[in-house]
Amino acid sequence: MTALDTGVQAKAPISIDNSVNLHILRTDKFKTAVCCLLIRRPLNREESTKNAVLLGILKQGCAKYPSIAKINSRMEELYGSVFDCQVVKKGEEQILQLYFEGISNDGNILKGIEFISEILLNPLTAGEAFKPEIVGNAKNSVRNAIEGRINNKSEYARVKCLEYMCEGEPFAVYADGYADDLTDLDGKNLYKHYTDILKTSPMELICAGNLDEDDILPAIYRIYIPDRKPVSIAGAIRKPARAEVKYITENLNGSQSKICVGLRSDTPPVSGRFFGLLMMNEILGGGPNSKLFTKVREKENLCYYINSVLYRFKSIILVQTGVAAGYLEYMANTVRDEAEEIRRGRVTKAEWDFAVQSLISKFRSGLDHFSSILDFYTSQYLLNEKKSVTDIIGGVESVTLEETALAAAGMKPDIAYEMR
Repeated sequence: MTALDTGVQAKAPISIDNSVNLHILRTDKFKTAVCCLLIRRPLNREESTKNAVLLGILKQGCAKYPSIAKINSRMEELYGSVFDCQVVKKGEEQILQLYFEGISNDGNILKGIEFISEILLNPLTAGEAFKPEIVGNAKNSVRNAIEGRINNKSEYARVKCLEYMCEGEPFAVYADGYADDLTDLDGKNLYKHYTDILKTSPMELICAGNLDEDDILPAIYRIYIPDRKPVSIAGAIRKPARAEVKYITENLNGSQSKICVGLRSDTPPVSGRFFGLLMMNEILGGGPNSKLFTKVREKENLCYYINSVLYRFKSIILVQTGVAAGYLEYMANTVRDEAEEIRRGRVTKAEWDFAVQSLISKFRSGLDHFSSILDFYTSQYLLNEKKSVTDIIGGVESVTLEETALAAAGMKPDIAYEMR
């Protein structure tokens, strides 16, 4: 067990007989506790829509709780607990997540695990097929979400840029599915797919809260699936940047352009060089003292917002901004030039100090929310890395300007996308 001054204790994972890995995160910071089952799938077009629809099916009930109303009633019985299902994209994995949160005592969380096992193992079926009306509801829900992507222009520009940037890679696939792939899905083929993924998917069960391992462990055996043979999932593909930046403009008749500039790094996601990459991204566009914000927002007054995001699994940095039309090339050149400044070590003390404190604050404040705790440790488990938040903060505090400059030297612009 590793004790953290952030108030979380991460115990070593326990492998259950049927290949479900149990992870316990002990913390007394919250009045609630969570259990979260992760069903891991390789991200690909062939099954992304199927998996999205399956979660829509599971969300509607099971044999014991055969409707959303029955689920809500059960949650009220469990002192106002919360149940949800969602698709999570981590690198090139599509994760089907079943989530329960309730008051923090072992008895209630045990009932939460039992509830998840009912949803998982006894879905609403008619013979060897899901019930047609349940399938129809789930397909409509997925279709509505897909069609609604365009309503958030900034988010739409982000996913389109990554789609173009990573064309031919699993990362380009939409984890929440495709409208064109809904037509042929029915209760029978979806049920067959579901039984297949239960047999072959690696599964992680994360329980977090003021919990005792000895009390939790017996309930885990309720998630029993005979004859499971989980398959390994390949790590995310990392590619070098294009020799020349690819420019793409799409016209949707908007009042403002959304521009994304994607850069690729040669820094592996799990290595001693990672902290240099983390600092490079923060200095480049991580906050209001970053180089891009200072230049484009404050000095040039060209945009309402500008920021950069690091996709660790892919070693990709994506810069996002909203500006007037016609600034695509300018933004690509500006991102390149500011990254070059970092490569040359031209970072002021104020920029450096702010980046360090900003990162520390982000990691610490993230542990004030269960969602951030789960996200952090899910990434650790998928990367097969055994770092705590304290370890990450220590790495940030000890990284040097030379290491940050080295990370910038291995970061090259790849694509510039504009949605007008």
